[in-house]
Amino acid sequence: MTTPTSTKPVVEFFWRPGCPYCASLDRALRKKHVAVTKRNIWDDPEAAQLVRTAARGNETVPTINIDGTFLVNPSAREVIDLLNASTPTDNAEPTDPTGTTMRALWNGTVIAESDATVEVEGNHYFPIESVNQQHIRPSDTHTRCAWKGTASYFDVVVDDTVKADAAWYYPEPSTAARNIKGHVAFWKGVRVERSTEPPASDGPDVQAAGNRGWTARLRARLTGGTAPDAPVATTSNHGTGLVTDLTDDTFDSALAGGFTLVDFWAPWCGPCKAFHPTFEAIAADQASDHLRFARVNVDNSPKSASRYQVMSIPTLLLLDENGEPVDMAVGAQPRAKVEAMLRNAMNQR
Repeated sequence: MTTPTSTKPVVEFFWRPGCPYCASLDRALRKKHVAVTKRNIWDDPEAAQLVRTAARGNETVPTINIDGTFLVNPSAREVIDLLNASTPTDNAEPTDPTGTTMRALWNGTVIAESDATVEVEGNHYFPIESVNQQHIRPSDTHTRCAWKGTASYFDVVVDDTVKADAAWYYPEPSTAARNIKGHVAFWKGVRVERSTEPPASDGPDVQAAGNRGWTARLRARLTGGTAPDAPVATTSNHGTGLVTDLTDDTFDSALAGGFTLVDFWAPWCGPCKAFHPTFEAIAADQASDHLRFARVNVDNSPKSASRYQVMSIPTLLLLDENGEPVDMAVGAQPRAKVEAMLRNAMNQR
């Protein structure tokens, strides 16, 4: 038997002096013993150009490059996941390391069952031939992962009940994710479990997967487990201003009349959360009938992010009343830059 061998690829870490997010990511990677090659974009013009290319014209740092795949404002977990996926392993088999049979169930029905799943970021990807074709149908939804590529979706169907976009796959995954080509993964209440465990019960217990508390839902997203359904849109006063939480279903209806500044974010994104107080302070000063402020959680509302080709977060997108982009900024922006963006737009009315 040949022992698998592996060689870790180079991790390029693009940074600049005085960047707190760079320092935070650097500390996190050092704790995980991840070796990096640092490139200061202020001293290295080539590095700055690479970052601008990856961040759509912005010099957003930290940015990571592993074998040509760039991550802008990543978490340490995202870097490690990409690093592990990019590490070539000789004689490695893309199967569940436990050797046990996994199955996906919804509404008491087995949607897929296989002993050759590929586990990535905590999700089991089932070979397409192991999926019961009568329980899936193609969806028009597409999203993009920074390192795996563009995902397509299936609706899951049992009798007359449909769970929209509850399965996804990568038709042409990146080289780093090559093992999941031809495989399908599940979320949105579709339960994935080992077949040696008791079958998932019918009805309410299955649906309860989408009604966990906030902490459990966040942990599920961080580990790549079952993700919750998108919540309904709410308007919440954070004590500093009026900010509307939008979903895929409520996005268009919220744009009527004037401009809307939208903050695309996710609960696991440190820079996103660090930017929230700035965003709320600007909203407190400038929100009006002609200028609204909103947030979109990209995990719960991937269609909105995909529609505007949001490739990294946080991203600020200023939209007119028709939903057309007026201006855009990637990364946690200083207040002065955001206010200048708004002034320019208002002056052009």
